[in-house]
Amino acid sequence: YEDLTFAYVPTPFLKDYSAMPFQQYVAAEITPTISVKIRNNGKDSINMTYRHTIRNATQQVKFYDGGANVLGQYNKVGYSKYIAHATPSVSFVFPQLPDSLDYVIKHYVFESGVPTDFISQNDTVIQFQKFRNYYALDDGGAEQGYYLNVAQAKLAIKINVYVADSFLGARIYFDPVTNVNAQMNSSGFRINVWADGNNGPGQLLARDTIFKPKYYNVAPGRSFAEYKLKRKQFLQPGTYYIGIEQLADYMTIGFDKNTDHHLSTYYNFGTVWKQSEEIGSVMIRPIFGKTLPRYQSIDEAFGLKQNIFSVFPNPANDQLYIQSETDEKATWSLFNSLGQTVDKSENEAAAFALNTHQHDNGFYLLEIKSHTGQVQQQKIIISHE
Repeated sequence: YEDLTFAYVPTPFLKDYSAMPFQQYVAAEITPTISVKIRNNGKDSINMTYRHTIRNATQQVKFYDGGANVLGQYNKVGYSKYIAHATPSVSFVFPQLPDSLDYVIKHYVFESGVPTDFISQNDTVIQFQKFRNYYALDDGGAEQGYYLNVAQAKLAIKINVYVADSFLGARIYFDPVTNVNAQMNSSGFRINVWADGNNGPGQLLARDTIFKPKYYNVAPGRSFAEYKLKRKQFLQPGTYYIGIEQLADYMTIGFDKNTDHHLSTYYNFGTVWKQSEEIGSVMIRPIFGKTLPRYQSIDEAFGLKQNIFSVFPNPANDQLYIQSETDEKATWSLFNSLGQTVDKSENEAAAFALNTHQHDNGFYLLEIKSHTGQVQQQKIIISHE
């Protein structure tokens, strides 16, 4: 057919995830390039153009024009290899978000000077870049199933926590590809959190109660089952592995073959963790929240009944002041969005003047530790006018 077409949905604009919590998003998560698969199904070479636009809820925020290039027929050249079409650079950085938001990304191709081709519907792809309350490796569609056929096997995905936050639970798509009734009556599974180890999960940090798999018909909003932890976990900035530990039998989890994050997927049949070799993404989505539940709030988790240090101004330009309300002596540490310590105090005092002029604009976490062991954490914005 004389048809110009996309072959797949282009890869996400985030390098490690398809979606991530808006409060955890940092500019370092933007991928340098995306992959776009464009093909010419016709017998003749065509002069074609690729473009994409990005819109938020109210306006267009980015227009990309890859220009025109001659594309030969697919059985001779395969997918387009023209860099501006096949692997365009990502110059747009999503801004820090005050709340959840979806960006609509419209990719489209057309033959120069020709308004339509044989099948116009495959000339446009709509993609959503989501910033919600969860991490996702997958694009929401399960082309296959993924399971570990050993009792007590473990499966985990790698995530980065940039700002101290609470892990609340997970959404998991259990794929109904076998005897659903038998699996629903299975021994179940636990949701676990592991620390970062040597090339994979390390020490077990948390193991929650036993859950049973739930199965839904594939329909919008009805594919994933949500599991809320009985004991919410407060996680400091760092790398973690979140997943399941199946009990006496196995269960099949949806597997997205179109989005490849196998390097962030790990499994364990006994005592040794291995990186998955299957190209794709397992459909496990850890859920995070901006605040902890009342019985385990940030203040209570550290034994601090109320903030005893005033921190101002925020946003800060050249200096940030820390002042104890009760002459409590303390030390402080400043962490960047990657969880790295970029500044800290050397001695205890009841008041500090923190020079911020040497730090880049952006979000930071200030941690104040009193000499009595109390901890106060506060998100700081540094903005040089």
